[in-house]
This record gives sequence, structure tokens and C-alpha cells, in this order.
Amino acid sequence: MPIEIDFIMWLQRFSSPFLDRVFEVITILGEAYTYIFLLSLLYWCVDKTNSRRILLAMTLSVALNGILKEIFNAVRPIGVEGIRSLRTQTATGASFPSGHTQTIATFIFSIIIICKNKIINVLGFFLIIAVATSRLYLGVHWPKDVIAAILIALVIVKVAEWMHDRAYRYSDFLSYFIILAIAVVTLFIFKTESYYKGVAILLGYIVGYWIEENFVNFDARGALDRQIIKYIIGMTGLLLTFIGLKIVLPDTPSMIFMRYFMTLLWATAGAPALFVVLRLSKHRIF
Repeated sequence: MPIEIDFIMWLQRFSSPFLDRVFEVITILGEAYTYIFLLSLLYWCVDKTNSRRILLAMTLSVALNGILKEIFNAVRPIGVEGIRSLRTQTATGASFPSGHTQTIATFIFSIIIICKNKIINVLGFFLIIAVATSRLYLGVHWPKDVIAAILIALVIVKVAEWMHDRAYRYSDFLSYFIILAIAVVTLFIFKTESYYKGVAILLGYIVGYWIEENFVNFDARGALDRQIIKYIIGMTGLLLTFIGLKIVLPDTPSMIFMRYFMTLLWATAGAPALFVVLRLSKHRIF
């Protein structure tokens, strides 16, 4: 711990109002909400199959990060003498592992596997290191938090890739439901709001995937004008679901779980079904 304190203090020796602002912007790349708009666009309008790969990895990452934070319950460097902490409103829950770093690392590693492009590889690793450094510079994580997050993300992406290939090639969803069963059971052990959200997101994705694959099977491709309409309709429904349920449902763990579950269910199955009904997407129903 003293070595980690010294490292953060050394890093913050280079601080300035300009760098404060730069790292506050960079760290946003690791926030989950940043990927809602991007992944929705990719899933609805670009490439459904590869988007599912990324979505699976991201939802697994959120759930696992929640478990690990509860298990280790590590204290953040916030308040440690000699360390100044910025943008602490994004530093929720325990310190280990870094959620921001794990989120962007999961996303980037997924993209690297899909694209297999040297330029994307270099840019991706740069972004991961930039976000990890921002968490240290802002004084909200320890070095071990960001290092572990990157390694965990790599493992998650490999597991997600294997699970997705089994489902895509052989319609084998057994691994999905085993993971889901474990996640649901652990709700009785880890009863924090953040973990409820993580499991709800995972459940919403898996159920939505199964429904869409078996009863909707929409085609993400289409003319530009239809793609724009699809995205507007999809995002409107997503925001109405997420914000509307927050207004009408009580602020209890079970209702928070329901809100996040319904939001992912809309994104993965509800919106695609509506696109088909409105003839904005082609489809085939089994």
C-alpha cells in the first residue's frame, strides 16, 4: 500500500487544471452509460451478431465486477493523506477492481477480437491505458485495481467469445443459463444495489437474446433513412423505459432490478420486434 500511495502521489505531481480536465474527460470512456448509445446503434443498425458478442462480454463484466467488489470490499484512496481525489461522484462502491477500467478493457478487447486490425489494436490499448491512468490520476483507485481490471476483462472476453460461439453455431445456450443461475443465486448473498443492477442487466440480455433469436430474428441492415428512424424509436423507448420506470416504481432493490432488466429486454428484443412490426427491418420467424 505505501508503494501504491507513493505512485499516485508521484503521478499527481504533474497535475494542473488542464490535465485535471483532460483526465476527467478520458475517464468518461470507462463509464457504462457511455456504451448505451454506441452498442444500441451497433446492435440495431450495423451488425447484430458481433454486437451480441460485445454485449455478452459487457454484461458479464458488469455482474462479475459487482461480485468482486463485494468480496474484496477494498477501500479507495479517497481521503488518504497526500492524495487528492477528483470526480468522486463516479467512484461508487468498493475499490477493487476498477469498474471503469474493466468496462473499457472489456469493450476494447472485444473489438480487437472482432476487427483484427493493427491500428485498432494500438489505439485500443492506448485508450485502455489512458482510462486506467485517469483513475489513478483522479485519486479514486489503486494501481492494483486497474491492473486486475485489465486482466479480468481479458478473461471475460475469452469466456464470452466461447459462450457466444456455442450459442451461435450450435444453438447451445446451456452455458448462458448456468451463468445466469449462478448470478441469480448469488443475489441472496450479495444484496447491494450495484450487484442487483449487474445481474438484472445480464438477465435482460440473455432473455432478450433468446426471445429475439427464436421469435423475431430481425435484420440490422437497411436503408439509411430507416436506420435513422429505427435508432430514434429504439433510443426513445429505451429512455422511456429506464426513466419512466424509475418514476413509477418504488426505489427498492427488487424494483431497481426490474427497471434494469426491462431496459435490457427492450434493447435486445422489444425494440427489434417493433422494428419488424413497423416494417423498418426484415425478419424471419421460426
